[in-house]
Amino acid sequence: MFFKKFFSFALITTVISILAPMAAVQAIGQTTEPIVITNALRGESFRDTLIIVNTEQSASNIAVEAEGDIAPWAFFYLPQDEDKGDDFRATTTQLTLAAGERANVNVVFNIPADTPNGEYTGYVSAKKLAPEQAESDESGTSVSQRIDREVTIVVSDEEDIKLDVSVIPKSYDISKGEALSVRFIYDNTGNVSLKPEIKLTLKTEEKTLYSLSFPYPENESAVIPHSLHEIPAIELPTASLENGRYYVTAEFLRDNTTISEKEFYFNVGSGKGLVSGIKIFGEGSSLLVKIALLVLVIIIIGAGVKITMMKKEKASKNVSKPAKKKSKREFQL
Repeated sequence: MFFKKFFSFALITTVISILAPMAAVQAIGQTTEPIVITNALRGESFRDTLIIVNTEQSASNIAVEAEGDIAPWAFFYLPQDEDKGDDFRATTTQLTLAAGERANVNVVFNIPADTPNGEYTGYVSAKKLAPEQAESDESGTSVSQRIDREVTIVVSDEEDIKLDVSVIPKSYDISKGEALSVRFIYDNTGNVSLKPEIKLTLKTEEKTLYSLSFPYPENESAVIPHSLHEIPAIELPTASLENGRYYVTAEFLRDNTTISEKEFYFNVGSGKGLVSGIKIFGEGSSLLVKIALLVLVIIIIGAGVKITMMKKEKASKNVSKPAKKKSKREFQL
């Protein structure tokens, strides 16, 4: 028995001694899915986001930098510095994360205009710095942990223009005279930076009412490849519109050529019926449809009330009915 306990204690001690250093190593983490950019156009920029996590029980000083062929092209910055220009971008950046804290760091790859076609590789690395290195801001030696994320960039001279747009009206039901605010979120999946012009065409089922063009805002940076970008909301004038349903076609143009198109509709002066979100008495509904729907609602409510009353009546009968006594023969059986 003594030897069995001794053996168990020794085994547990050995396992802990092996796992403890491994647990201590897991001080920081980052997303490790490879960054792969195919058909990268020379002279363009491509952006990705790194997610850095500190899993230690104390604060960690972390440096983020690039290595390999792509190192001279990589510049890092924090998301809040997106529109602050090149002064806030550097080939390496340091940040301090508290215990359990996570942070996003953007990396942008600027492909030089004279880069030959071909495949270029490297890494973006998150490195946990030893305290003395973080204080002295020196590089090269005192790194206690490093996690690499592989990068592959295939440079090409072929333009690929692809743009997806999320069009989000503030509301699909507005009051008469109320302006309609619309958000636009761009997703550039091609390899060319874009500043799309927006053309909005307002229509009814019978005719086109008007078209308006909105140039890309001057103070907004271009939508670079492999990135999302939202521009300030645009207000669609609706003061002259009567109650009813209207349709909007949104075209997104580059050099007078449509590169994406979306459609949506909205209602002016419409109300909501008894069921939230279902338009029963909206403008434009015929009187016959309104009456039919009202009758249907009354029938459904009446049926529900009748079923409830029948259940209550049946329950009261069961309570008042005396229990049947069992005969001796029934007990014997």
